[in-house]
Amino acid sequence: MNVASAKPARSRSHIEPEDFARRLLRLFHQDGLAPGDKLSERKLAVQLSVSRTPIRAALQHLLDDGVVARNENQKWILATLPDPDPGQPTIPNDEAGGLGMRICEDRRTGVLADSFTETELLKRYDVTRTELGRALVALASDGIVERSSGYGWHFASLLDSEERRLQSYEFRIALEPAGMRMPGFRPEPLRLGHQRSLHEALVAGGYKTANPHDLFEINADFHAMLADFSGNEFIIQAMRQQNKLRRISEYATTSDPRRVLQSCREHLMIIEAVEEGDYQWASSLMERHLQTVRRVIQRNLARPG
Repeated sequence: MNVASAKPARSRSHIEPEDFARRLLRLFHQDGLAPGDKLSERKLAVQLSVSRTPIRAALQHLLDDGVVARNENQKWILATLPDPDPGQPTIPNDEAGGLGMRICEDRRTGVLADSFTETELLKRYDVTRTELGRALVALASDGIVERSSGYGWHFASLLDSEERRLQSYEFRIALEPAGMRMPGFRPEPLRLGHQRSLHEALVAGGYKTANPHDLFEINADFHAMLADFSGNEFIIQAMRQQNKLRRISEYATTSDPRRVLQSCREHLMIIEAVEEGDYQWASSLMERHLQTVRRVIQRNLARPG
């Protein structure tokens, strides 16, 4: 793999509050929140795998826009929920999303080094600086790339090899089904129903036109949702970290429509089992679901060359 031998010193991601605000809006929609619902800085920070500092800045940005408010106890609440991303696009824009996926795939296959400059990408992808800027801002908002201190960019720590991806799935096979067997496993009907609606729309044909970013977000929120239902903070944090790490590798799998459709159908079977209160069966279905991907990765690693 072409990785630069000397890595620049790394700094925190330079993401503007409005970018985190857009991520929060997507999260509010995915969680099925409604005006009046309470918002927890700690929970939001865990869900986005960041500290509370950027969450506070994003909430303040949304406060200025009238999207969130503070109640009589000075706690955050959702005031209104506008349509997702009605203005300036990030990854959901086809142009930015397509370029972002190419960057992710080139990193996954080792074509791109850990550190890079915008000049290098402009030469490689033959795009305008504006197009590249949109793609990088979108990738940075999703925690895939970060600005290096001083000059250039670098990829965040991610599952950028099949070996690491296999280890991740082995860990998740031990983690996720166990979370669904926890005594404190408590589903949230509204959030579960929202996920059912999203998956039914994809199975009905939406998977053919959905962009990689949206497919990943729905998939990631499905797994994060079930971890949240466990009520176990360690499982919740571990699942959030796995979602953050697997962005590059999972973006690549969304280009296979057959696998996307199969995954959505498997998710719906798990949702149905949870809705019926059969958590043991739901746990078994989750293990089978993860084992399917694990076997695919093992076959990929066994191929010569």
